[in-house]
Parts: sequence; C-alpha cells; structure tokens
Amino acid sequence: MATEGDLKEIGMASLVQMICLENYQATLLVKRDREEGIICISEGDVIHAQTGSFIGELAFYRLLSWTKGTFRIYDHVKTLKRTVKTPWRQLLMEGLRMIDEWNAIEGQAGRRSEELTPDQTQQDQNLEKDLILLLSQFEQIKMQMCRVSRVEKILPGFGRRAKKRRALLALELLPKMVNDIVVFSEEHLEAGVNAEKLARALVRAGDMFPRARLLQAENNRLSASTIITLYDNWTADAAGRQHTFHDVSRGMVDVLETYFSMFIACFHAPHTAEQCREACNVFITDLSATVDEIIF
Repeated sequence: MATEGDLKEIGMASLVQMICLENYQATLLVKRDREEGIICISEGDVIHAQTGSFIGELAFYRLLSWTKGTFRIYDHVKTLKRTVKTPWRQLLMEGLRMIDEWNAIEGQAGRRSEELTPDQTQQDQNLEKDLILLLSQFEQIKMQMCRVSRVEKILPGFGRRAKKRRALLALELLPKMVNDIVVFSEEHLEAGVNAEKLARALVRAGDMFPRARLLQAENNRLSASTIITLYDNWTADAAGRQHTFHDVSRGMVDVLETYFSMFIACFHAPHTAEQCREACNVFITDLSATVDEIIF
C-alpha cells in the first residue's frame, strides 16, 4: 500500500519528520520532472538516500531542497546498505541551514521579474555566452578523464598503471577546472564578491566531504602539484587512499557547483537563469559520475 501526494501540499522536511516521528519502516520516492530520488527510513531513522549520482547525506540534502514534484511512500525499506548515519533531527537541521545558504547564494528571494532594461538584457546575454563557453571547455576536460577509462576497458592489461594514470590525471585536471572557474569569476563579478570566495567554498566542500579539508587555497588558487605530491607519497592502506582522494575530488566538484550557483544568481531574467542552471546541473552530475568511477 502506497501513499501519494504533491510536494506543493506538504514539504520534504515535513514528510521526513512525520515518517521518523512515527518510527515507520518506509521508502519515500520523490519525482521532479525527469529527476527522481529515494529516502529510506528504518525504525524512525534515515538510513539511505539517493538521487542521480549522489548517495547518502549529500543526496538527502539535495532532495530536501525540492519544493515541487510528487512523492510516494511505501511501507517497506528497499535498501540493505546504510549510507546515512547522522540522526534524522540533525540531518534536517543541517539540511535546512544549507538550503538557506543556497537560497542566499542564488538570490532566489530577491530575484525580480519586472521587464529588463537594455543593459540588463545585454549583461544576461554576455554572461550566458561566456558561461556556455566555459561549460564547453570543461566538457572537453572531462572527456580526457573518460578517454583514459575507455583505454582501461579496451586494454585491461595496463592494470595498475592505467588506473594510477587516470587518478593522477583527475587530480591534475580538477584543480585546473577550479582555477579556471575562479578566473571566470574574477573576470565577470565585482572584486568584493570574490574576496575569500574560494576559501569559503572549500569550507563548504569540507563539510560535505570531510577529507576534502586537505584542499587549501593560496592566493585564491588551488595547487595541483600539492595534491599530486600527497597522492604519490601516500603510504597508508589502499582503502584509506581511495576514501581520501575520492573526498578530495568530490570536494573540488562541489566547489565548481558553488561557483555555478553564484553565476546563476547574476542573471536578471528567470528563464535564462533556469536554462543555464539546467546546463550546469547536467555537467555537474556527469562529472560526479566520472569521478565516482575512478580508482585512486
């Protein structure tokens, strides 16, 4: 037996709270346009969440931000693997805090819908053109990582060397993308907006992926050589290396997403902002999936 409804009538936070307070065994399936996600709750606690390539607490926070779509509650749990360990009350508090920060970054509350001036229209056109060009450049960089993966599948004999090559390539290219997007920000936004922005984005990434706290900004840039040296000199177990550099890599992806959100907030026209947001989200989802495949 399933319960269905619309997220416009009851929010995600209220749904999760209701299920957890009743100590239900339940799987919450949510759909928004072509996206969908699940939150599994066992004995009144969230144990698993997933949407797209995101799994665990990050997926939960993303789903919590959905304000439109449909939901269906099943009275059983579909997963046996626990990916969320934080108590549900703490999850909700942290998720709602993050949503407030995202809304502030994106300027959703202050975005106005009145007719644009010619200057605003021109600004939107210039930013859209340059942002699409940046995404195209990033797509080419991402494809370099994907090509190494295809070589591994065609020539499995490369084995350990091929895997290490791909890991090193990712640890070289991801900082390049971060630094490129910082430069883009410096060229398109006022100087005051960029002050300590990378440092703050790294703090947020470290909250999401704890071992990403190894990433440090110097003169508003990341050093690929520092990250690669850390990888080359790793002496601990392979599992620790995988966990560490997966966090480091996903942390850099999260920094890119933070900057994209900041650019989207600069658009005056809501429809232009939404189109660019969708393009950025598609790229981030694909890049996250590429990073998740890497064996460090």
